[in-house]
Formats: sequence, C-alpha cells, structure tokens
Amino acid sequence: MATEHAIKLADVQDARETIKEEAIYTPVMTSSTMDKLAGRSLHFKCELFQRVGAFKFRGALNAVKKVDSAVSTIITHSSGNHAQAIALACSVTGKKAHIVMPDNSAACKKAAVIGYGATVTDCDIRERVQVANKVEEVLLLFSFTKLKMLFLQETPNSCQ
Repeated sequence: MATEHAIKLADVQDARETIKEEAIYTPVMTSSTMDKLAGRSLHFKCELFQRVGAFKFRGALNAVKKVDSAVSTIITHSSGNHAQAIALACSVTGKKAHIVMPDNSAACKKAAVIGYGATVTDCDIRERVQVANKVEEVLLLFSFTKLKMLFLQETPNSCQ
C-alpha cells in the first residue's frame, strides 16, 4: 500500500549525497560472544561515533540542508539528541537554531546544544509545543512528525 510518506531508494541516495561531507561513516561491528548468547548473528551499528553521538544528526543535517536558503533560523523542541542534531546541523550550514527544551532536560544535553551555538528556551515539558509555536522565527522541525527526516536519519549507511 503506497502512502505519501513512502521512502524510495532515490530518497536515501539523495540524502547520502547531501550529508556526505559532514556526517561520519559509522562502523558496523559484530561480537561472537553476543552471537552465541543470542543464538544468531548480530550486527551493531555504532552510532555513538556519529557527530552528536547519535544517528539523529544525519536526518537533521539532511532536513536543514533541504530548507530554502532564505530561511535563516530553524526552531524545534526536544530534550536531547534531536536538539543537539538540529543545533549542530544549523551550525555547519550557517543557520541559526532556536531549541525549546523542557526544564528537566539533562544539563549535559542543554550544554551541548548551547555549545553548538543554538539559542535555548526552557519550558515545562507539557508546554513545549505551545512555547515552540510562540517563538517568532521561521521554521519548526519536529523530530517525530517529519517521517522522511526520521527515516533518513535512521538509514544505517546513508553516508557511506
């Protein structure tokens, strides 16, 4: 059943080309000990080696690079990896990032977002969408509602 959100091979190939200069190719590793314990062959995609320490950077970078060049600021809300990914993607593309973060976000995540040059607005976790919508900027990219962005950040070899 085809949907408007269907990802095609061409989408993945385009994303790989778009992000290849900034994203890190992360290795796939195996473990004979884990294979024995699981009773099957396992493969581990080592995304801890990706920039910001998470797969989300690939999708965020692809999305930010696809935004019209006239858009100067990207807004999102997140308590962690998506916030960091958008902040760094904006930094490497010359855009500004404005991240709405719940006030209970981990201090190390917030420090990383600020370290990548983003503006952070704190809020109650129950009000993050409303606060993000009130920020007077240009574009709002949600981590979990942009299906193509989410898919492409999870594509294991999208920067191979």
